[in-house]
Amino acid sequence: MKVLWLASHPVQYQAPLFRALSARSELTVAFAHRQTAEQQGGAGYGVAFDWDIDLLGGYRNVFLRPAARRPSIDRFWHCRSGDVEPLIEREKPDAVVLGGWNLFVYWQARAAAHRRGIPVWVRTDSRSSPGEPALRRALRRLTYPAMLRAFSGFLAAGTQSSRYLESHGVPAARIFVCPHTVDVDRFGSGRANERGPAREKLGLPSGVRLVAFVGRLLPGKRPLDVCEAIARLPGAGSHQFVCIGDGPLAPMIEQSARRLGVPAHLVGFRNQSELPSWLQASDVLVLPSASETWGLVANEALAAGCPVILSDAVGSASDLQAFAPAVRVYPCGDVALLAGCLQSAAAADGAAVRQALDAAVASFAPARAAGQCLAALDVVAGSRA
Repeated sequence: MKVLWLASHPVQYQAPLFRALSARSELTVAFAHRQTAEQQGGAGYGVAFDWDIDLLGGYRNVFLRPAARRPSIDRFWHCRSGDVEPLIEREKPDAVVLGGWNLFVYWQARAAAHRRGIPVWVRTDSRSSPGEPALRRALRRLTYPAMLRAFSGFLAAGTQSSRYLESHGVPAARIFVCPHTVDVDRFGSGRANERGPAREKLGLPSGVRLVAFVGRLLPGKRPLDVCEAIARLPGAGSHQFVCIGDGPLAPMIEQSARRLGVPAHLVGFRNQSELPSWLQASDVLVLPSASETWGLVANEALAAGCPVILSDAVGSASDLQAFAPAVRVYPCGDVALLAGCLQSAAAADGAAVRQALDAAVASFAPARAAGQCLAALDVVAGSRA
């Protein structure tokens, strides 16, 4: 099958899927934008940076020339290109997959493919947001059903995105789950070898459990909940907190940790090449966010052999909770129940956790995700034959 995938820009989470798809199909990925280090840092990471792993190797890719005067992926009209129509005419794919519907370039591709009778799919992890203003929610209900009829099918990341599409009138027969994936080999290799040295950097005593938070230090990510939960645990010093990331809440986290007597290590932003060793060194990852479309750091942690605790506001919680006791879910903001989850994780049977970790990683391995994706695309391609 010949597939043209239009993505907004290179993302570390997409590259493993693209490589797996390339091994099974004739894949071309077209990127609509090339992010600068400042644009990436502007998303709340606290520092300007470029990803320090290869995001473009292992699959065929091209960059479209921007048509906007100030190209970006932050505004609908700022991401468009005159290359879209010629690219689709030249490639003549069996299917076009779009990375969403929030940029004008996606609609350019949809129109060009539609004129040629080529099925157009959307890859999405969109989900309902409890905090969305009522007026905006009402407008979506009025406009989305007609808009979404423009596409042949949807590759939904999981349960929440499937429900979101159905709530806007998309028939279940047009929704296919294609799970988010990560580079499980890179995160999983050398688990035992990396655990010791990474913990030695922090000067951790033997037997101390390391609780990790990874992400931008923003209020909606709720990293302070982790400090407060650790402070409630019996046995002072039995758990220590490592905060991997940067952002405006960093000084407040340091102050809170001192006030609560929680041993905390704020190690700042760590790029992708360093992240596996930090996750392999941790005993549990907590993702306490008030809103998260998916939370792919949870997949990365599981691949690294690190159990996770997710708030129920994290998009992946509905799917990953099937892999207990490697995954635990608690009500967002309930610090007492988060502390209980940390205690349960510390007391969990090691063999059961390892078995659940293996099952979780197998469920979102790149090869499996690619197979599900191509099987879905083939449904529509087969109906056109």
